[in-house]
Amino acid sequence: MLALKEFGTSRLRIASIPGLSFGFVTLPVASRVLEVEPWLTTEAVCLLPSAHPLAGKARIDIEDLRDQHLVISNQPSISTNPLLELIARHGIQIAGKTEANIGTISALVANGVGITVMNPVTARDQLSPRDEVVVRPFHPAMTFSFGLVYRGEWKQSRVLAFLRDRGKALMADYRD
Repeated sequence: MLALKEFGTSRLRIASIPGLSFGFVTLPVASRVLEVEPWLTTEAVCLLPSAHPLAGKARIDIEDLRDQHLVISNQPSISTNPLLELIARHGIQIAGKTEANIGTISALVANGVGITVMNPVTARDQLSPRDEVVVRPFHPAMTFSFGLVYRGEWKQSRVLAFLRDRGKALMADYRD
């Protein structure tokens, strides 16, 4: 039997998920039970409402985030949010932040709540053509890596071979 379940990647670090045969994850993932196959590394982008004063810039720099309201993923601590870590390292003061589920961040940006910096895979998947959002490169580069995890006994399975082939073809669309 094949079941589809959604879990945060951080759960894989703590323990293996009962019944998990394979899954797609944000790397790095530490697991003694699962094999890890890296697929894609990409750089973060900045999403802004198209009417935002920074929307006309070709690239958004860390200094541009000063006094801005950010929409960020809800994480248990600053140490698990690379954007907040970067802001702290650069001494950037922001106007405020709204924490949200990763699936709602782009909608909040589209509705003018604030701006965000996120991986382009999620940005592309979450934005709709009618969203009035611009996507700009972000500097300094923040990388995000994605991959496939699976139990060793699934390594040669036809299902996993299909997912590898189809997934790698889809990943090519996300490469710059």
